[in-house]
Amino acid sequence: MSGESAVDRAGNEGHKNAVSGSEAPVCAAAPSKSVSIKDVAKLAGVSMQSVSRVSNGSASVSPQLRERVTRAMHELGYRPNRVARALRSGRTWTLGLFVERLETSGSELMLESLMDAAAKRGYGLTLIPIGNDAQVSVIASSPFVASLDVDGMIVNDRPAVAEAIDQFFPDTPVVSIGKNPDRENWSSMDLDQELIGRLAVEHLLDLGHKTVYHVGGEQISNSAIKRAQSWEQVLRERGCEVPPFEYAGWWADDGYHVGKKLAEDPNCTAVFCANDTLALGVIKALQESGLRVPEDVSVVGVDDSVNGYYPNNNLTTVSQRYAEAGRSLVELLIDRINGGGPKHVMVGDDLIVRGTTGPMRERVGGR
Repeated sequence: MSGESAVDRAGNEGHKNAVSGSEAPVCAAAPSKSVSIKDVAKLAGVSMQSVSRVSNGSASVSPQLRERVTRAMHELGYRPNRVARALRSGRTWTLGLFVERLETSGSELMLESLMDAAAKRGYGLTLIPIGNDAQVSVIASSPFVASLDVDGMIVNDRPAVAEAIDQFFPDTPVVSIGKNPDRENWSSMDLDQELIGRLAVEHLLDLGHKTVYHVGGEQISNSAIKRAQSWEQVLRERGCEVPPFEYAGWWADDGYHVGKKLAEDPNCTAVFCANDTLALGVIKALQESGLRVPEDVSVVGVDDSVNGYYPNNNLTTVSQRYAEAGRSLVELLIDRINGGGPKHVMVGDDLIVRGTTGPMRERVGGR
């Protein structure tokens, strides 16, 4: 049996007909009439229901079928009528996303995964920028936001955001990044922040370090708080001394300033940083102070986010599964849009060991 697909056969027949001068088939580059879903189904060799499922972003469609139908749509120049689609379904096929900031690589990775997951299900994203708690209500009540017609909202777990949703989008399905204990009717997805701290600290302790210092993220961040709590918990479980620490921020400069202090502490042989950018700042400060990484001090970051920005990246890090997180958020929200009940999903993390961690050695020679 030939491996040629229905799309391939139609394309070959069109070429032969064009050469012989006979009437062009439905796959001609410039059709004289508007292309219908029936035309796409015929060219792809599938049912009209299958084309409809692909057009609507159904999760039940196999990758092979999706590629086949998408190829036929492209060959025919078919474009779904979004207005008619919205009228038939009662949906806008748009999801709203409250965006706090895009200052960190982790935030950018999460946004990228959400955009990709939404597009694969046939949805677009409308970004709603928010600032501090005092600005949330003002932004949510702005004419632009107040007039938004979206099928669902993706938000974070800040109380001020929950209040704005209650006031301006009371009947809109919602999924939150991080579980909001006061909103049991919301679905939620959380990246396992406790596991992040555990993977990093246990890795360093298993290398023989007597304790682990911590450079925290921004103090108002739930992620930073949970990572710090996990760091302390693991140290206490292992009977280790808990060194003093501070919430520094998320930037390399923040890590650099704390790193200068750590370089002066001869007991510091291992550091867990709340993200990769902090870790790079700490490493620079340690090296400027004459310390070697990892021979004198081992350093672990979080996010695995510097590959595209930092040549010869050898940073040991805990990678968050952003692609899985984005898919989970979109699927949870679509389920709520379709009438499903609230669900809660936890997404795991992975330790990636590279060249900035090693066995504990006593700092010598003025280091």
